[in-house]
Amino acid sequence: GAVTCTGSVVAMGKLQGWLPTPGWMMSRWRHGFNIALATVALLAAVLTVGGSSNALWPLVISASLLGIGLTLPIGGADMPVVISLLNSYSGVAAAAAGFVVGQRLLIVAGAMVGAAGLILTQVMCAGMNRSLTAVLFGGALGTASTGSKGSSEYTNITSCSAEECALTLEAAERVVVVPGYGLAVAQAQHTLREVARLLEKHGVTVTYAIHPVAGRMPGHMNVLLAEADVPYEQLKEMDVINPEFPATDVVLVLGANDVVNPQAKTDPDSPLYGMPVLDVQEARTVFVVKRGMSAGYSGIKNDLFERPNTSMLFGDAKQMLSNILGELKILGVGQ
Repeated sequence: GAVTCTGSVVAMGKLQGWLPTPGWMMSRWRHGFNIALATVALLAAVLTVGGSSNALWPLVISASLLGIGLTLPIGGADMPVVISLLNSYSGVAAAAAGFVVGQRLLIVAGAMVGAAGLILTQVMCAGMNRSLTAVLFGGALGTASTGSKGSSEYTNITSCSAEECALTLEAAERVVVVPGYGLAVAQAQHTLREVARLLEKHGVTVTYAIHPVAGRMPGHMNVLLAEADVPYEQLKEMDVINPEFPATDVVLVLGANDVVNPQAKTDPDSPLYGMPVLDVQEARTVFVVKRGMSAGYSGIKNDLFERPNTSMLFGDAKQMLSNILGELKILGVGQ
């Protein structure tokens, strides 16, 4: 329970950008630090069970520090996996508490949460093509390398306006939307649904490409789009949608970054290499809605932004979608 509590606080701090990873936490010494804390916590737990009340506070302190030590080195790109694992820990803690107080319902509920969290953790690891041990003990993804190019600077970036994007969408027959965390931050799912409705009335086929680790928690994008009444059959998983990108006229990337980074397939020196990603670069035209050129959770440069078929729309996702919606109405799309 203490590991879950402090680990969750650290995970929130890292996702918000409040807690950078200290350099010493990236060294091998952190494993010795965590093993020592785990040993102290285990001994304190044994003494506490044996009736020693003096060991309770060492148990709480060492377990709390262990939660920090295990979570702090993990990079933001791996946070969906960590969140699932912490959910599993909370279930185990609840089940243990149920045994202590003799509540069968608490035992059953805790066991269900623990099992579901563990299953979801394995699913998320498979979606990222990373083992659980690599996530927990491999350190922060993307802190040591920017790939074989060795530079995080962008060149040959093409930007465009909402009007240009609307004109391209009007002429398209097939559009794929890739939602990311930026869509959730802007709360733009309802505006996106309005844009999709106009395009569908215009005869455009609109689908949504869902990456298993998009957003900040498992299933984040599914829940977000469900709030906007997006039909479930329009949501397509990565393995289903990837073969369809070459036949797609327009891809609209909304606040996603690492999950559409081609380096994961093209650059063996990239920390992202081997992670399954959406092959949006195979589409005829790609529009990326993003506040700026900052890196994603992994800290890795995204080569997609420099592709000749990619155009950037800089700004808040909700504002940009509102502008596109207005331009589509001016063009008479869906009227």
